Amino acid sequence: MTDEQPSSEWRALVGELKDPLRRLGKAEKQRLKHYLKEADPTSLDAAWIARLSVAVGAPVPTAAYNAAVISRAFRAGDVARRIEKLCVIDRIVEARVPLQAMIQQLDRENADLLLSALTRLTGQKNRGAAIKLGSETVTEVLQTAMRVADLVIPRSSAGQTSKNAQTARRLINLGLGVAAQYDAPLVCGLALELVSFLKRRVGSSEFDRALGKNHAKWSHLASSPARLITGVLEQGCLHDAEFLASCAMAVEESRASLEAALREGLAAKGATLPLGSRLWAESLLGHRVPAEIQGRNLEATSDVNLDRMATMLLAAWDAKDEGRKSQHVFQILSGICRTGFKLSLAGEPGETSPFNPATHQSIEPSIRSGVIVRIARPRVQWSDGLATRIIIRSLVAPLERADDSDPA
Repeated sequence: MTDEQPSSEWRALVGELKDPLRRLGKAEKQRLKHYLKEADPTSLDAAWIARLSVAVGAPVPTAAYNAAVISRAFRAGDVARRIEKLCVIDRIVEARVPLQAMIQQLDRENADLLLSALTRLTGQKNRGAAIKLGSETVTEVLQTAMRVADLVIPRSSAGQTSKNAQTARRLINLGLGVAAQYDAPLVCGLALELVSFLKRRVGSSEFDRALGKNHAKWSHLASSPARLITGVLEQGCLHDAEFLASCAMAVEESRASLEAALREGLAAKGATLPLGSRLWAESLLGHRVPAEIQGRNLEATSDVNLDRMATMLLAAWDAKDEGRKSQHVFQILSGICRTGFKLSLAGEPGETSPFNPATHQSIEPSIRSGVIVRIARPRVQWSDGLATRIIIRSLVAPLERADDSDPA
């Protein structure tokens, strides 16, 4: 038996790749389970292993658990209907793989199924308590919702239909609900980006109707940049601060409350904020940086020195293939950055993932959250084992453009 020619004895039960999965009887599942137990996994293509596993209700093996394989094995509709069975559950739910598999097949015909899967994921309960989603799954959910919104909600409120309005309400409720459960900078920023995007698309009147009894949740979300910014700055997480600010600037009420929170924070805690955080806040508010701050001596772990070392590390990485000496310099500098400054490179060039403004810097003028991009240059991050900060984001390009530029 070859990879592409599975046994006809069970092919009739699971169908061809991409065929709709049918409901199997108990005896049929037992036959497939026996085959899975006895089969040599190296004799089957990973997509068939994924399909067999889902058909019998078994976890998909690690070797077959990635978005490309799932996308080859199932249509988006089957992934959406079985999203719960395709999640990895270990105290928290991880669903990036099936979500990415659905994104790869997203179109207007299956957008509603995908939205239903997102709603079920975020609304799961166990004995009355909400099931916790992993942080990467939460951001993937919001980025996927943005892709759905951009695809199905017309750009003009004049082109809205009752179905569009219903879809917009579902997306708005999704964003508000996720933000209420996961009060973190990246999550709140992405949720604010999604809901404010929908407000612009459907118009203020329809947006107010869509909110229904959720006006308090919208006010809570709109104020999240202001509520979170002081804690973010105290931790020196400037990329989180920049992301929150970029999301807030597109929403009038968020921008005003963020600026007020920054002024209050500087007045109350300015002297104790990390230098980089204080400079960032002063710059955003349009203040002139005081001379005593400009001339202050910097500690070895300050933001400025981290930025310098991060820049040097990327320059050494860029030149490492120019010869043995360049490779040697890169190795030495990498060790110094790792042991002396807790800096390291992350993100392998060529890897693809949905665009995340907190970790990615676009080569293009602008890329919307959730668009699939390819890494052109790694990011530099600082980590002490407990917390991680992005110092310089990965440089990325949209996958379509990156593919066009690849040599033949």
